[in-house]
Amino acid sequence: SFWDSYAPEIMTINLPSGSYDTEDLIFSNPSKARNKEVVIKGEGVALSYISPASATLTFENMVVRISDISLSSSTTLILVNSELYIENSKVSNLSSRDSLVFVEGNSILESTSQTSLIDSKLTSRGSGLVIAKSSGTGVNLVRSSMSIESATIDNSVSGGVGILVNPTSSLMVTGNLNASGSSFTSVLSVDSNGTLSLRDTSLLIEPYSDTAIYSKGFIDIDSSNIIMSNNIANGIVLDVGAVISFQNSVIGSSSFFPDIGIN
Repeated sequence: SFWDSYAPEIMTINLPSGSYDTEDLIFSNPSKARNKEVVIKGEGVALSYISPASATLTFENMVVRISDISLSSSTTLILVNSELYIENSKVSNLSSRDSLVFVEGNSILESTSQTSLIDSKLTSRGSGLVIAKSSGTGVNLVRSSMSIESATIDNSVSGGVGILVNPTSSLMVTGNLNASGSSFTSVLSVDSNGTLSLRDTSLLIEPYSDTAIYSKGFIDIDSSNIIMSNNIANGIVLDVGAVISFQNSVIGSSSFFPDIGIN
């Protein structure tokens, strides 16, 4: 309620070790220039917790920086035309619209339903990103783009899709992408007119799964390996309308391999 007249335009909230309760909060900046900023700092992802019975934190036209803290699964984070910077933190139930998300350090994106990006862009740097999947889809990209250097998709509910690339959305992966936990229906799924690029990537699938990559869209795989710790049914499934560029790359190994490489 103080944003219209409050100065300075950066508010820092320091949360020492402990658990913190909150009700629903809305930070609404009247200017779409994103000229107001909220910084939430803890003492460590395993030390400082925002853990209400149930609460939604909404940021509109804001810059938000979250570091060294955990938002429990009972917390929902909503972005509207905002920028979110996550560093060494766990963020729960993220829903982003018309926003930019930047992830660094050992950070976790978890959701009781799915992490949802709509008309947004997510960029992850480093190798510490964990996508905690606890329902049908881990990350849902709707008219959005996602770029990750390295990450782990940890599946606690059997089946479903790790990252779903909807029409006109894109996913680029460089480095290592590990699929762990329970089995996947497909680790990565690309809908019509969606785009997936794997460049110098190692996609490691630890549990038995039906398919590594399912696509109706465009796939570009270059200098990458799809490897597995168990035999799986399909390496890549190309459905109607799919286009693939596959070069200098390998599916499976002499130890573990799919029943069908490209179906």
